[in-house]
Amino acid sequence: MAVMSLEEALDTGPVHLERTLAVDEKSVSTLTHELAELGAKALLEVLSSPELLANPRAQVGEATYAKKLTSETFHLVPSMEPVMLLRIVRLERAFTLVNDRRLRILRAHATTSSSHDAGSMDVSNGTISLVSTNGAVALDEVHPEGSTPMAASSWWAGARLDGAVTRWS
Repeated sequence: MAVMSLEEALDTGPVHLERTLAVDEKSVSTLTHELAELGAKALLEVLSSPELLANPRAQVGEATYAKKLTSETFHLVPSMEPVMLLRIVRLERAFTLVNDRRLRILRAHATTSSSHDAGSMDVSNGTISLVSTNGAVALDEVHPEGSTPMAASSWWAGARLDGAVTRWS
């Protein structure tokens, strides 16, 4: 996070102050809240310091442009690594298709590797997992199409799916 003076080009200009924040396993809403607080404090610090305001330093490196996020950016598919699946879930817009019905994934966590095939669902001891190429992620909270958010185990019980044949894509 940086407080900078703006120039005509996108995201360029001299930097007055920089602050860092660990991303870790935070959700996008948690991270946004923390960055807003950190940014407000940093801006106040710059505005109240004639030294920081008058002596910005040049940016280091080239400006980079982020690819536009589309609906497909948030689509979980079996070819993804579990770490990538969880990163997308933390963006709070993740979804997959279970038997061709859209299922939003609100919360999930890492789980032990499954012996099932990628694209299958592992249902063991009340835990519902999406099996991917190199592992699996356990679903905690989901939002089924046409319903309200709920625990993954409640969704599974109400959906009356067969774990042996149910696929996600």
